[in-house]
Amino acid sequence: MDVVVAMLKPKPGQASQGYKPQLYEILLMDSKTPPGEAKPAKYLPMLPTLKSLDSEPRELVLTHVHKLTGIKGERALMIKWRKDGPQRASLSQTSLFFIPVSPNDKISPEQAQQGAGFFPLEYVIDALKNDTVFFPSATQTFLVHLQSWLFEKHQRPATVECLFWKRAEYRIHYTVNNPCFIPNTRIPELTSGSGLGSGAGPKTAHFPQEIVKTANEALAKMLSIEKCDTVVMNPLFGSGLPYKPKVNTFVINQHWPHIPNYEKISIPNNIGPRWQDRYPLHSFAAKGDQPEVDIRLKQNYDHSLLDSEGCAPIHYAARFGCINVVATLLSAGCSPNIQDGELSTALHVAARKGNVQLARCLLQRPDIDLEVRDKDGKRPIEVCLNVNNKSPNHWEVERLISEASKRPSNTVTVFLMDKTSLSVHLTSGNKTTVQQIHEQIMKMLNLPPVYADIFTLWIGSKSLGSLSQDCVTSLI
Repeated sequence: MDVVVAMLKPKPGQASQGYKPQLYEILLMDSKTPPGEAKPAKYLPMLPTLKSLDSEPRELVLTHVHKLTGIKGERALMIKWRKDGPQRASLSQTSLFFIPVSPNDKISPEQAQQGAGFFPLEYVIDALKNDTVFFPSATQTFLVHLQSWLFEKHQRPATVECLFWKRAEYRIHYTVNNPCFIPNTRIPELTSGSGLGSGAGPKTAHFPQEIVKTANEALAKMLSIEKCDTVVMNPLFGSGLPYKPKVNTFVINQHWPHIPNYEKISIPNNIGPRWQDRYPLHSFAAKGDQPEVDIRLKQNYDHSLLDSEGCAPIHYAARFGCINVVATLLSAGCSPNIQDGELSTALHVAARKGNVQLARCLLQRPDIDLEVRDKDGKRPIEVCLNVNNKSPNHWEVERLISEASKRPSNTVTVFLMDKTSLSVHLTSGNKTTVQQIHEQIMKMLNLPPVYADIFTLWIGSKSLGSLSQDCVTSLI
């Protein structure tokens, strides 16, 4: 049977959210570009034909995957074809295996040089839709099938979290007082055969047979659960072991063990509101709920309000690729240059994620500032240059920002009487008025409003020739 592998890395928070491609990275291999194609070619890894999968597919598949990538996956789960599976008979004879790996696992240097690497799943799906990368037809079919499978798993509570648990062997060797752990690899006298003589039996000869039997049974049970999608085990059930919980906080039920009088029980009113309730515009922007965003804006919700995480609604819309919501917030008056708690703007997000549509939406604004730096001191173009596993979309965003930087400057230099100067941003592009420049200078010089009528601004620059008529008027 032919086997195709979908090796995925999770990102933080993937188990607590609905399915989104940006929650994962997927392993792809480089392929020779077919004749007549100018696009790069990628494909999902295909293992050598396996003779049998009747015993334990994890062992066979993971062994081949380890040889291919240098990574030992947590487990191998076969993704069964749906009833409306592929029409091609050749694909129906091919099995797709899901291989979850740790976020810290890396491709071996040898395989990386041969073109193997992890790529953000959202960019792979975007490339699949936009036809910017050549994928063989089989790989296209399996990517669509994988998305459907992941979406189904995200609908079931705790399933995704269980998929990425450490494999059974790892949990066995690092569990204290595990009944199936016989430390023959930990104790020197057992591994060296000391005291057993030439005719000694196996290394577990120092242990009573009842312990060996119990350990083998426990090991068999733990390995068998790897074939299940979701398993919840109570480690104390049937063990007879005492249990004393250690908790961070607890509340004593004042009515226990008596039956409470429910008529006298009231719900405390000091429970703080949820984040969604405190920041509804932020919440709907993150969900991409355009109608609800429009309603909140009409109700005069602040489009630039920073929440408890230091983010404005536009930051959430940008992170989750809700382009329509970003455009709506910008039209409502939100500045494209507003920074979050990490000092990143929406353009930083577009550069980091390689979101071409988001970058185009933001760069259309004449007041976009390409020089804003995040907490690491990087401008959006520098974020694009330094991103790992750069995709074609990252190259496109980099090109768009580079072209935007060649547009006429959105700043003017104002010279003061003391021979110093100030760099003032044209907040409305070529429609910026003298009044707007005047207000900026007043703030930059920390001048109180009482001086507004006696402060004079003279415009004498040819670069402002295309500005509105207000710009040729001095304020006296």
